[in-house]
Amino acid sequence: MRAELKNFPHEQYYFRLRLGFTAFVVLGLFGILAMRFSYLQIKQYAHYQTLAENNRISLVPVVANRGLILDKNGVVLAHNFFVYTLEITPSKVDDLEATIAEVGQLVEISKLDRKRFNKLQSESRNFESIPIRTHLNEVEAASFAVNHYRFPGVEIKSRLFRHYPLGKLGAHMIGYIGRINDNDIVNLEKLCQINIGKTPSRRNLLNFGKGYTWLSISDFKGTKYLSESKEEITDVALKEANHKLIQQGTVLLTFKLLS
Repeated sequence: MRAELKNFPHEQYYFRLRLGFTAFVVLGLFGILAMRFSYLQIKQYAHYQTLAENNRISLVPVVANRGLILDKNGVVLAHNFFVYTLEITPSKVDDLEATIAEVGQLVEISKLDRKRFNKLQSESRNFESIPIRTHLNEVEAASFAVNHYRFPGVEIKSRLFRHYPLGKLGAHMIGYIGRINDNDIVNLEKLCQINIGKTPSRRNLLNFGKGYTWLSISDFKGTKYLSESKEEITDVALKEANHKLIQQGTVLLTFKLLS
């Protein structure tokens, strides 16, 4: 066998060259990381501090209490009073019917309470608390509080209720607030006419010109009575957009559909 002669200075040179290149790459990567770290911690500090605060702090809107309504003589027409309500969060209850039945053994729950609860449940989200019984007295509230641990998802809350001492006598001044039902919609259609139309196409030059007064939402800004408008439409536009003429002296309420 022939012994292979090695050139140690030559191999040592290439070894140091590879080692230096590797060290250069490693230092370059660490330099990039240091620059990125400085960018995030110094230049973007305010931005990420705001994000961190938003994760820590949650803004919860609190509905303001309705105030007192008095007449000119200081007589109270409307005020609030606190009552205990028994409420259920459906998403936290495994068997809703069984839970209501067991709670009914401690607190009286009438058929009317069940009917109102079912109606509110159909109109509310599953994670919202829904009253099953209102106007609990202190004995009923204490009786349930002792057994509260048996009913997860059921709790007693204190709610504000509105009271009108004069009853229907002051309704013409105070008005009525409640959920809109089918009867309200029918009555609204009896009181007014609801028309939904569209703006005539502006590409057709024959639509706008001398003819009929055209009222848009922008014409209603800052004024109560309208005698003129910025634009008028022709017979062509009236037929194309299927608009109806409104008599003089008509009370107009405008609205805009959101897409």
